[in-house]
Amino acid sequence: FTNTGDITGLLDFATGDNLINLTGGTMTGTIKANGGANTLTASAGSVHTGEIVLAGSKAQTVTVKEASVVGNMTLGDGANQVAVDSATAANITTGDGNSALTFSGAAVADAITLGTGNNTLTLSDSAHIASLVAGVGGNNAVLVKDSATFGTLDAGTGGANDSLTFDGADYTLAN
Repeated sequence: FTNTGDITGLLDFATGDNLINLTGGTMTGTIKANGGANTLTASAGSVHTGEIVLAGSKAQTVTVKEASVVGNMTLGDGANQVAVDSATAANITTGDGNSALTFSGAAVADAITLGTGNNTLTLSDSAHIASLVAGVGGNNAVLVKDSATFGTLDAGTGGANDSLTFDGADYTLAN
């Protein structure tokens, strides 16, 4: 599915692997995709207002770039990949699984909540997130470099290999 115009309503992809492209234009409403390995890309200044729910236990991939804006995101229990580059994302929640989130350029995100798993968060350039809360018992790695900033970081407890790295200086989080 590719949208280049303006849509109001619900997009519900019930099954299968779905490729969803928001290329410019606006989408007001909920985007749902369940059961498969789903890929959502927002580019060319597209604006999405509403919820994005990519559920299931397969890998969910989200790319937000080129000054695009997306609403709240909920991703299922899988090896989720989220990349936000010089764009804006509201709240992001992932299920249990190994998720990798990367924020670069002038990216901005609100609250990020990660489920239990081996999760990674990378902030670079002038990216900013309001907060991170990671699941208990996972091994979580946070890398902050360049002039990236954050409000609060809670990388969970109970992980034997949690790590927080600032520009090459390694610190171990208390468990």
